[in-house]
Amino acid sequence: MINSMINPEKFDFKKLVFLLFVGAACSLIAYLVDKSVLYYSLTIVNPTAVLVSTLITMLGEVQYAFLIIAIYTIVCIVYKKPFIASWLAVLISSIMTFALKYIIARPRPFIFLGIQSLIQETSYSFPSGHATIVFTILPFLTKNYPRQKLIFWVLACLVALSRVYLEVHYLSDVVAGAFMGYIVGWLFIWIGERYAWY
Repeated sequence: MINSMINPEKFDFKKLVFLLFVGAACSLIAYLVDKSVLYYSLTIVNPTAVLVSTLITMLGEVQYAFLIIAIYTIVCIVYKKPFIASWLAVLISSIMTFALKYIIARPRPFIFLGIQSLIQETSYSFPSGHATIVFTILPFLTKNYPRQKLIFWVLACLVALSRVYLEVHYLSDVVAGAFMGYIVGWLFIWIGERYAWY
């Protein structure tokens, strides 16, 4: 689907609008079940799962996300492929996430519950920065390494879901962040191909 959407000469705005609509609809549905999912996650907390989730969630930390992009950049340089768009996509999605967090100012779930957080987080909840970052990187990885795309998808989804399990995000936070990040990644792949600095 990504290949049909991205074309250096012509961009399919109908598909973009469709994706925005689906993203908004899924985020709304997730919002309606946020508290139910949160309360359920409390019933399945155990030390081993918390440890695994904490390790998985690290893939979405800014420093590790930039490390992934740095490795991707080195590979692109070695194989003489452009890479500027990937850096710009991550930068733009990070700025968007930061701005939305402070505009919406949604308290995190553990604050709503009045409990101690499983991991330390101090900023606002919506959207999930971790989900946004990993899903921004995702289209670049799946486009260049299609044989491993299932692995990349699974890892990205696990990072997003780990944020809900660890009670630092609502489901709607990660759904909205994932859609926003992926659309930004798609857009920058198209822009990069159009101007030959993908």
